[in-house]
Amino acid sequence: MELIWQGVLQALTLLAGGDRQVWEITWLSLRVSATATLLSL
Repeated sequence: MELIWQGVLQALTLLAGGDRQVWEITWLSLRVSATATLLSL
């Protein structure tokens, strides 16, 4: 369980750090997921 919390903490740290590449990948992932969801309806 501790391993999961470490991963979550690391992910939040990366997002809070404002790294441009992390944000670009995050938005791309959200767009792909949203598109797939809309197409499945």
